[in-house]
Amino acid sequence: MAKTKIGSNASFLSTGKHLSIVGEHCYAYSGTFVATSAFVEIINFQSPKGYIMSTISCNGLVNPADTGPGTNSIFKIELNGIIVAYVKVETSNESMPSVIDLDCLIPPLTEVTVSVISDQATTDKVGTVTITGRIYD
Repeated sequence: MAKTKIGSNASFLSTGKHLSIVGEHCYAYSGTFVATSAFVEIINFQSPKGYIMSTISCNGLVNPADTGPGTNSIFKIELNGIIVAYVKVETSNESMPSVIDLDCLIPPLTEVTVSVISDQATTDKVGTVTITGRIYD
């Protein structure tokens, strides 16, 4: 994957299942997704030739128009089809974290997949996942 140098005042933001690379840094922003009662893939990409020192942030689902209860959700993180973590967040009773940050070393040329399932299927509650990191060749 080719790296492109950009100016110091440049700005670039993209959401979707893919990985964006800016210099030696990278990110994947899922954008918002709704609560579902079956696992749904929200991020999927192949890492570049270098290692990525990353932080994966799993953000619990909430209703942006209501400060009331949210949902319980589980995020499944896979590297090359192998489950490396299940991350549970909760926004319904506020008795456990609603955001979990997971440090993860992603090997070169690895398929990365993040999926989510919630305890209810509803379109009024949304969540996000972000993966940010630095690429080491």
